[in-house]
Amino acid sequence: MSEASGPVEVAFGPGTAQWREPIGAAVLARLDEVVRAVAEATDGRDPLPLDPEVRATIQADQERSARLGAVLFGRWLAEGRPPSREDLGELGQVGRRLAKVAGPVTRVVRANLAWLACIRRLLQEEGAQVGAPAELVDSLVACAEQSMGASLVRIARQFDEQLRQSEEQLAAKEQDLARQARQDPLTGVLNRLGLYEELARCCALGGAGEGQGRAPQGIRGLGPALVFVDLDGFKAVNDAQGHRVGDAALVALTRRVSGAVRHGDVVARYGGDELVVVCRRVPHLGWPCQLAARILCQLAKPVEVEGLELQLGGSAGVAIALGPGCHPDQLLRAADAAMYRAKAKGGGQFVLTFVAPEPADNPAGLARPRPATSAT
Repeated sequence: MSEASGPVEVAFGPGTAQWREPIGAAVLARLDEVVRAVAEATDGRDPLPLDPEVRATIQADQERSARLGAVLFGRWLAEGRPPSREDLGELGQVGRRLAKVAGPVTRVVRANLAWLACIRRLLQEEGAQVGAPAELVDSLVACAEQSMGASLVRIARQFDEQLRQSEEQLAAKEQDLARQARQDPLTGVLNRLGLYEELARCCALGGAGEGQGRAPQGIRGLGPALVFVDLDGFKAVNDAQGHRVGDAALVALTRRVSGAVRHGDVVARYGGDELVVVCRRVPHLGWPCQLAARILCQLAKPVEVEGLELQLGGSAGVAIALGPGCHPDQLLRAADAAMYRAKAKGGGQFVLTFVAPEPADNPAGLARPRPATSAT
């Protein structure tokens, strides 16, 4: 026998059938011992409590896997017929089910090691019973170890794939939750949290929107701008027609506002009937005013809800940051105050204000904004 011969060549070499075949038949006759050994190695040894139904599913699949593996190995020895692709496919199907049922990996590994220990004992006992040479018995044990090694590799791959899928699902769920945490459930635009985060990014960039460059020559360093909109007449609609009609009108008008902004600008619902548009970059000083006028024009058009033609409108405050370093609270307060001045003038118009960056020692933005300039 060549030293380079592997365990399979030794186990299935010339003249080995007289020992190998009765050993394989004995393995097939002692299948219950293999199943029992696997059950004893895993029963009640889970690191975490398992749901009874999950435990029952795992136990049933492990019993089937142990029995099927022993049958295939015993037939291989007794009949010289290696497992077919269909046989291995059935065994792999059980393994995939074990991976999907979320059973602890340690339990599955213990089951496989218990299977191998039992098969090794059976081979040694039956080999001694038929007087098989020690080299042959060792080769049979090595064949079982190789088979189990391949099985463990398959199981590891299955668990790895299941883990990858679980991680992808978890990441998608986390992204969805993060989106929901920053999205207004009624209108679909950003909520107050999302608005504040977006505005903080814009203030940090100093008005240079992502991928959009900085403001043109002549107003270099100009910061972002806000258009703070409050719907005129919305409370009266809510009181007279009910919240369902009011909500539908708010959704329709929010869509109009979203349709009026540039690509890259952001629309958010600040609360109630208040909407805010963040202009990431201001190409010229007149741009935010043009946007505000366009929005108010859209809001002034009648909106039809459930057969009712509602006439609403809007008032807006426009705040432009005069350079990087403005705090989000500064812009929000300034735009909000400008909006209320527009309302006080009768509504249907906007008021413009400019906000200077606060000193570095006042990051909370508590200093006074620059005097406002009004426009209608």
